[in-house]
Amino acid sequence: MTFLLFILSHPQYKHERIFEVMSHFRMGGLEPHMYDEFIQAIQQLPVVSKITPNDLHALRKFNLVDISEADFERLMKEVQQRAVNESKICWHPEQSNKKCNVDEQGKIIVSSAHSIQNNGVLSKIEENGCVTGYTLHKASVEGRILVKKHASVFWGFCNKHDAIFSPIETLPFTGTLEQNFLFAYRGFVVSAHKKAETALYMNFGEQSANDIAENKKIFDQAIIAKNYSVIKTQIFDLGSFYPIVASSSFNLEFDFEGNSIPHAEERMENIYVTLHSADNKTYFLLSYFAEDE
Repeated sequence: MTFLLFILSHPQYKHERIFEVMSHFRMGGLEPHMYDEFIQAIQQLPVVSKITPNDLHALRKFNLVDISEADFERLMKEVQQRAVNESKICWHPEQSNKKCNVDEQGKIIVSSAHSIQNNGVLSKIEENGCVTGYTLHKASVEGRILVKKHASVFWGFCNKHDAIFSPIETLPFTGTLEQNFLFAYRGFVVSAHKKAETALYMNFGEQSANDIAENKKIFDQAIIAKNYSVIKTQIFDLGSFYPIVASSSFNLEFDFEGNSIPHAEERMENIYVTLHSADNKTYFLLSYFAEDE
């Protein structure tokens, strides 16, 4: 039962979701018909640090067997893919079945949006139609060769509302309030969407979802009112062209002396970052809400 203890020993795993996919794949001896009874038995176990061999006797009736590392990787890929499929939403503040593109059943059609423009910035850094993307794999960051059209894809907007980014995808970069706002907004959405997606199988706690919701409110209100001044941006002209682009966000944990930075109770204050190449130059945009300055 090594795999069982391994999964249960990770407090951030939502183990019910992982065991559910295991039962669908009939891995480790789990099968769909026994899933509910198995989860009930798991819930009655003590915390992992206090589990004894006697506690595990109650699980013997399920005839569990260990799974290989390769099977676990395959399992987690399926867990992650299901999370991607379930988290497809349109993040636009005016999203609805009446204002988004919908299918024959009236369900919103979410398209594969790009956090980095496919036929714009990515075209400037591709080689033979490919780019290198970096992702966390087995506790280390690894580079992967990606076909350009598959790079930086996330399922966060319908085709209609994805057009909100037109001013930063079809117009030259001039650092207007609207462009700076949209770069920050895209950094927010792509990061928040990934976290919401991952939260389907990882436990980040209630505060994480609240942080996303509260920051989204500020962006939504600004979009509706076209009040782009809610974002302040520092623009750094790096002087030369560099073949790397990025769109993301993070929060500050420590100051330059290593002291913890206190944060508001209602939401986490974030920094939104963009590495953007245009006109044979690369610009680094560091953005934040004016009220967080």
